[in-house]
Amino acid sequence: MLDKDKPVQGYVVYSEFRQGGSTLQMFFTPDGFTTDGRFVGMKIHRRVVSSITPKKQWKISSAPDREVRKFVVDGEPNTFDADFADTRLGFCHSLLNSMMGGSWEMVKHPIVVEASKKDMDDLLALKTPTKIIYRINQTREAAGFPENLF
Repeated sequence: MLDKDKPVQGYVVYSEFRQGGSTLQMFFTPDGFTTDGRFVGMKIHRRVVSSITPKKQWKISSAPDREVRKFVVDGEPNTFDADFADTRLGFCHSLLNSMMGGSWEMVKHPIVVEASKKDMDDLLALKTPTKIIYRINQTREAAGFPENLF
């Protein structure tokens, strides 16, 4: 369960996919709290880089957080039901379907890194969480991912 006092607020899951000369990078950030105790809902960051667009900006999407906010922030009883995950992740459904329908292939395996309260500050401000990306890149290198993204 979420805790406003813990410095680590959860885990980020990063995956990388290749198709032709392009690489799709995406990571999911957890629900969490900022350094001043404000709630931040789960987000997905994604981009497709290639030799033509090697420094493509990250696109940010937010998961619906009404039920989580009611439970965690407002302290209402847990009202999650069997459809909760579908509701939360429905916002990225079309992206994942297009990847499965296309010829995108996962590179190696997903990577998991920690998300701190300071990372949550960046997410709340809709900034690209550069320290998360730094930790992902350090882990990519240690895990032997290809250095070149395309």
